[in-house]
Formats: sequence, structure tokens, C-alpha cells
Amino acid sequence: MLMMVLKLHLVQLPILWLNLNPM
Repeated sequence: MLMMVLKLHLVQLPILWLNLNPM
């Protein structure tokens, strides 16, 4: 379960970063 949460977090982080800083 913890690994799943970490994986989701790692996937969400770049998406959020791209949304905040679009190129």
C-alpha cells in the first residue's frame, strides 16, 4: 500500500510541476 501511494505521488508531482510551470 505504501509503495502504491509513493508511486502515485511520484507520478502526480511532475504533472503538478508541469501545470504550474508550462513550457
